[in-house]
Amino acid sequence: MQSSQSANFSAHLVDFTILELNGIDSVKFLQGQITINAEQINDEKLLTGAICNPQGRCVSLFFATRLNGSILLVMPKSIADGTIEHLKKYAVFFKVDIKRLDDELIIVGEYSCSENNDSPSESYRKLTPELSIKLCSSQDNIEFTSTQNDWLYHLAENKMPWLTSVTQLAFLPHNLNLPELNAVDFKKGCYTGQEIIARMHYKGKLKSHLQKLTADKITGDIQEKSPLLVDGEVAGEVVCSATSSLGQTCVLALIKDKYLSTKKFQLSEEILLYLN
Repeated sequence: MQSSQSANFSAHLVDFTILELNGIDSVKFLQGQITINAEQINDEKLLTGAICNPQGRCVSLFFATRLNGSILLVMPKSIADGTIEHLKKYAVFFKVDIKRLDDELIIVGEYSCSENNDSPSESYRKLTPELSIKLCSSQDNIEFTSTQNDWLYHLAENKMPWLTSVTQLAFLPHNLNLPELNAVDFKKGCYTGQEIIARMHYKGKLKSHLQKLTADKITGDIQEKSPLLVDGEVAGEVVCSATSSLGQTCVLALIKDKYLSTKKFQLSEEILLYLN
């Protein structure tokens, strides 16, 4: 297997799926539901955004693009059904169809450390200069050179979080660094949860922020929402994490600001995480 830190690779994002939106009201409908401008979703790139409930908490984080006229939202499988259930409460007023594409397309995560990593494939979508997603037919013969965790490791390295069924509805966009990722448009107008999100942005004062931590030689998975301790006190909680094929772990966690000077956090008796 290629080194995920030094070589280009592709990985099957087996735990991700796609929500497809079709219908003449698709853009109008999404404009009232997502944190980014639905009119800017196109087939040339990926846009990071969120869907929130009326209390401003994130129902979903997604990567948005277009393909063959449809709007596609790429997200983890574990939050897809909850996202559809949320959207369908509002979709009854619009001419829009929402469905999962679990079998029609394969989601390929790509990493390229080359200076010129353009691709001729029309299904190629950039997320960062190094990270992209390619949407392939289930009939295509695809060679994967690495694992999903290697791709997620680089996603976390870019301080880009993802949600699971454990963290769905647990965080506000500001908890997840979304304004800094241009994943919240404060000029686009109203959407579900917008009032609370805007109030937090302009008048609120966060006491915790998303931080990147690292660890070596971790065996097993780190559970989302696991507490991080400093001298026995809860200093934060895990949002998401990934361990690469080289054994390097990157953790994104919501950490209380008053503990940032410590640089070292206890996850368990055996595991220490270090502020990156």
